[in-house]
Amino acid sequence: DQETFGRLLIDIQSAWGRSDTEALKPLLTEEMSAYFSGQLAELKGKGLANRVEDVSLLKGEGTEAWSENGTDYATAYLRWSARDYTVDTTSGQVVDGDKNRPVEIEEVWTFVRRPGDHWRLSAIQQV
Repeated sequence: DQETFGRLLIDIQSAWGRSDTEALKPLLTEEMSAYFSGQLAELKGKGLANRVEDVSLLKGEGTEAWSENGTDYATAYLRWSARDYTVDTTSGQVVDGDKNRPVEIEEVWTFVRRPGDHWRLSAIQQV
């Protein structure tokens, strides 16, 4: 599942960086999808877009896994890098972050799945 979680990290961050809520939906729980959609709408309302590009998993390790009421849960520590910056959508000007320099991020992600389904992101915690 570690490979799966690394792929989900890249897919989710890439879709976020494109503001692609449709691509995000199958990767997230309903609650996370609503949260991400709200955050992207808030940025759009301000005339901004957060770009996340060249996502690379540097380290990933499972920290916990359990089942509860027929649902599987897994938590993974993820250290990853990406170019993460915010642009003004009208001018294209960078207003936050650095378009050329990658940053490293450390987070703990919790995934959930029902039997026969695929893993979905259900929570993110900053480390």
